[in-house]
Amino acid sequence: MDLLGSASFVLRNLDVTQSNKAKDVRALASGLRVQSAADDPSGLAISQTIQAKVDGLQQSVQNVQDANNAMNLAQSTLGQVTTVLQRIRTLIVEARSDLNSANDLQNIQSEIQQLLQEIDTISSRVTFNGLQLFSGQFDTSQGTAASIVAIPAPILNPDGSVPSPTITNADGLGNPGPMLTTPQLIGGNFQAGIVVMQSAPSANPIDDLSGPLGGPGTQFVINAYSNSSNGTGNQFTYNTNVPYNSGVMTNTAFPNPIGALPYINTITLSNTTANDPASEVAFITTAATQAAGGQALTVNDGGQEGTTVSIALPTINTSALGISGISVLAPQTQNIMGAIVGQQSSNMLAAVDAEYRVDAALQQISAAEATIGAQTVALSSDASNDQITILNETAAMSAIRDTNVGQTVTDLTLQNLTQSAGNAVLAQLQVNQDRVTAMLFK
Repeated sequence: MDLLGSASFVLRNLDVTQSNKAKDVRALASGLRVQSAADDPSGLAISQTIQAKVDGLQQSVQNVQDANNAMNLAQSTLGQVTTVLQRIRTLIVEARSDLNSANDLQNIQSEIQQLLQEIDTISSRVTFNGLQLFSGQFDTSQGTAASIVAIPAPILNPDGSVPSPTITNADGLGNPGPMLTTPQLIGGNFQAGIVVMQSAPSANPIDDLSGPLGGPGTQFVINAYSNSSNGTGNQFTYNTNVPYNSGVMTNTAFPNPIGALPYINTITLSNTTANDPASEVAFITTAATQAAGGQALTVNDGGQEGTTVSIALPTINTSALGISGISVLAPQTQNIMGAIVGQQSSNMLAAVDAEYRVDAALQQISAAEATIGAQTVALSSDASNDQITILNETAAMSAIRDTNVGQTVTDLTLQNLTQSAGNAVLAQLQVNQDRVTAMLFK
């Protein structure tokens, strides 16, 4: 009997069993099937690639959370600005009452100025991790052209009724129509403001500067007001006269109040008669704006190069909102030569101009809130997608590297049984060896 050979075979199997058992114990203790390249070279390489992607996605989720926090701060700030603007608008409406004294209007204007300063203060102090959110550095808005938009007549008739913008014989053939049509702006540095054109039959129309205009005819009175960046803050007044039945007049231009409002060019002035009622047309002009020139914030939301989302934030201050110079005080009167010729008894045009500009600012803030809200939704969606990807990638990595507990426990049990059997066999071989030795020396 080859006892020595049999023992060597049993010992070798016991070594293999012990090695497998130690491997199973390490796997159960660590929870990992693949702990080094020796365990599964290709599996380790694949799992490390997946782990790098998961780590990037987890950081992207954190990036998105940080961006959402910044967006929440921006939303809160815009809400504060909206509250201040609404208070300013309320004060403007309060100022549009003839029951206010000059002192009342001055007090209202003082509060408006304080609130305008508060808007600038709020926007300048809003920072996130050292970044000023509304300074304009993240503003990517495009420039806009100057515009002119018709508005309801702000100057009422003496009886309190709203004057009509139509006349009786607009085309000279007895057909009614608008007093004027197709107003357009021409080139120049246009400013935000209000223009009101009134017409009324007059037997002897009089110009404030040159005196009697000659008549009879339709007297047109142009009132314009601007208190924007280059505006004078004065109410421009200009009178002109058009003889009755002069026909339709095309390519007629409004004169320009010096330093304030732009020309309104290429209008068509309809035919007027002595039977026409008093009419009125009003316009709000807006200044052209340049492209912001900022650069949107970039947030990596996909864990890889190029998987980014851009976040644009508007410029928020009284100048950008077009309300820095609003006033509810009765302005001085300025003639076509730029000379101050008196003081207005009413603050109506100034208040109307201020109200429209505050309304435009509120719309601008609402649009910014909607944009930020949409960006927040997009960021949240990206974070959800990242978390789903993390879940799936982690499951794939787990399938490669993690221990199959049931299989490993079964294998460990098998190794224990194999080890016990090997030890028993080795013990039996020792017994047999002792017997053979005893027989040889007996």
